[in-house]
Amino acid sequence: MHNAEINKTSLLILIALCLGWTLIYADRTALYPLLSVIGKDFNLSATLLGTITGSYFLVYVAMQIPSGMLADKIGKKKLLIITFFIAGVALLGFGLFARSYILLLLFTALHGLGAGAFYPCAYGIMLNTVDSKISDKFGRKKIALMLFPLGAFTIFLMTYARSPFPIILSLVAYGIVGKSSWDPIAVAWAGRHAAAIDKDALGTAMGMFNFVGMMSAVVAPVVTGYIRDITGSLVTAYYVAAAMSILGGCLVMFIKLLQFSPDNLLHTNSHKLPNPL
Repeated sequence: MHNAEINKTSLLILIALCLGWTLIYADRTALYPLLSVIGKDFNLSATLLGTITGSYFLVYVAMQIPSGMLADKIGKKKLLIITFFIAGVALLGFGLFARSYILLLLFTALHGLGAGAFYPCAYGIMLNTVDSKISDKFGRKKIALMLFPLGAFTIFLMTYARSPFPIILSLVAYGIVGKSSWDPIAVAWAGRHAAAIDKDALGTAMGMFNFVGMMSAVVAPVVTGYIRDITGSLVTAYYVAAAMSILGGCLVMFIKLLQFSPDNLLHTNSHKLPNPL
């Protein structure tokens, strides 16, 4: 009975985190189809439009490590509530009060401030809720070595999409083999190492992990806009993205798999039974 209650609680926590992730991601991606409209209204170049999304990711990335450390100190649940509220206020301000380019940047950056705490908190809660001592029996490295080239291939195919259906098909394909598939593997991989070191500092560890992973999101929108301004097309940007995916696969080849025995992991964390929230 006790185990059943624990499993039910864990399931509810995971569902709540998934819903939170969905909202954060929806808020972020809702901006992209509006960029063309914003560009016309404010007479902005592609570079300036890229700076709007870049301002979000700049603050978002900067928040990763501080929010992870703060979550470990004051509690992950408490920090999630506060930062979700900030993100919501920023979106409201973006829609109602952003009447200039500067205000667009400020409200977008404020939203990044609120959203930036989600992943360190959520990953920390998840890794405390779900056992992170599962061995690498599925071969994370082997899966990653397959995903990166497939992701690059789907990005490459996007350059040949000339109608809505092929575009949607290529995006769905990338969703299956691209970042959405890599993220769970990377989180579990990094979380397994972090839990073996200090399970009470998972917020900080996952904040640092997401900080490194999201650094490119600060630069990519501006670079993509710059490439379009120069070439008049986004095709070259897709080629660069595909090449970056191939490079990521090459770097994974050099990762050495460290073996953690269950006994060592248990000994490392036997004195720590943290509240997942």
